[in-house]
Amino acid sequence: MRLINAIKALDAEARRGIIYLLDSKGPLSFTAIYRALKISKQNAAAHLRVLSYAGLIDRKLRPEGEEFTSYYELTKFATRLLKKLLDCMESSNDEDEITIDEGKNLAKMMETDL
Repeated sequence: MRLINAIKALDAEARRGIIYLLDSKGPLSFTAIYRALKISKQNAAAHLRVLSYAGLIDRKLRPEGEEFTSYYELTKFATRLLKKLLDCMESSNDEDEITIDEGKNLAKMMETDL
């Protein structure tokens, strides 16, 4: 079920954009995320909730002086999922599609490795 929720969460361009940002730039604040994607605060908050529920991102607190600032980062699950997806895509004959058998193999790998 965890894998299904993660795949469903990636079904929106903005959420894939958030994952890409966090993967390429590391932990980011809420402000940095919505500004980079040029989406509203409300949309960003909604997408972050979906990604968090799916187990793909975590919200952390970082001390800054006497206060704390929140930021978002990929979970270990998300990092492993991205690696498995890339590995699966690299082994695929067609770079734009994963066959049913490749999808089944990915699901089996995810069950054992995650």
